[in-house]
Amino acid sequence: MSDISLAPRRRPLWRLFIIPILLVIAALGWSGFWFYSASQVDSASDAWRAREAKSGRVYDCAKRSVAGFPFRLEVRCDGVSVSLSSQTAEQTATQAPVTAKLGEILVVAQVYDPKLLIAEFTAPATIYDRGQQPSMTVNWRTARSSVVGLPGVPQRASIVFDDPSIDRVNRAVQAPLARAKHIELHGRLAEGSALDRPVIETVLKIERASVQEVHPLLAEPFDADLRTMLSGLKDFSPKPWPQRFREIQAAGGHVEIVQSRIQQGDLVAVAAGSVGLSANGRLDGELQMTVAGIEKVIPALGRSRRAGRQDIRRQQSVRRAGSRDPRPRQGGQAECQHRRCRRDQRARQGGGAGRKKGAGLSAALCRWHSVPGPAEGRPSAGVVLGRYRRVPDTRCSVLHAAPQSRDPSR
Repeated sequence: MSDISLAPRRRPLWRLFIIPILLVIAALGWSGFWFYSASQVDSASDAWRAREAKSGRVYDCAKRSVAGFPFRLEVRCDGVSVSLSSQTAEQTATQAPVTAKLGEILVVAQVYDPKLLIAEFTAPATIYDRGQQPSMTVNWRTARSSVVGLPGVPQRASIVFDDPSIDRVNRAVQAPLARAKHIELHGRLAEGSALDRPVIETVLKIERASVQEVHPLLAEPFDADLRTMLSGLKDFSPKPWPQRFREIQAAGGHVEIVQSRIQQGDLVAVAAGSVGLSANGRLDGELQMTVAGIEKVIPALGRSRRAGRQDIRRQQSVRRAGSRDPRPRQGGQAECQHRRCRRDQRARQGGGAGRKKGAGLSAALCRWHSVPGPAEGRPSAGVVLGRYRRVPDTRCSVLHAAPQSRDPSR
């Protein structure tokens, strides 16, 4: 019997090219999808800019480029400028915009998730207030933000600054105004929808911050943690802030301070409450604050008030010294001495009790009721801030706590 050998069967070669061909088709399809998405960046950004312009916020970009192939969209904008108008009642009346300019913004989005935008900002930013001369300069080490929901209505937004600083510019001379180690601001849509009564939750965290030219206490580093809930919004349609505030007031909206904590050395202040808008557009609400270590703050407040009075007296003396007629100057000195004597008499009559109560607090908490309460397990004094109103006969925006009546019938 003879052996029969079978020739091996040849497999077709075209099967070897199936996978490479599919990969090439997928690459071509993905490339087409990326270039199509890149072409939509201009139309989407123009639609967003038009929406913001209706709210009085005009964004401009001198040079824009798109990169990031194959998996990302990187939009780089050079020569950024932001013009804000109709954001306050004063701007609405005068139509004087506030302009901010910064060097570059880089916005990154994944092709498969284009509604999540991550942005990086290049320092510094220069702010121009009603003119061509800069009024403030803002600097930082790193600045990043993330927004979910654009180009429509954002659902969540966050912005983070490392080592931010603000300097006041006066005739090309910069003076420090504010410093911080770290700042975070987060916001999200907590309740409702973007088109029907949205409720916004915000969280603000500040580390090692200091503010100059306001009060000596704020010049010392402090940490702050604030969580609020804003209700009363009708929708997220584009509109200036004054109009939106009027809608919040008409709807009975308010800002609920869910949690607030400020720490400066041994001083710890915890506050909670609710603040809204009255019929005449002023703040109206109540905050309850518990402070630990306030006995160390009262002397500083007293020294600040004395320094302020000394500055006023110094300015009055300079004005009197500049007068040409000696007779009005002598009469003014006599009147000043008479007023000073009456003030000293009133201080001698009631100054003892005022000093024991902490009279130096009157600059910020001039009328308050002490309530016991622990602040993080430490002995503390509570402060109830009553109905807010503007200080009468003044043009500034200082808010002042009015007293709460102990008698419910009053």
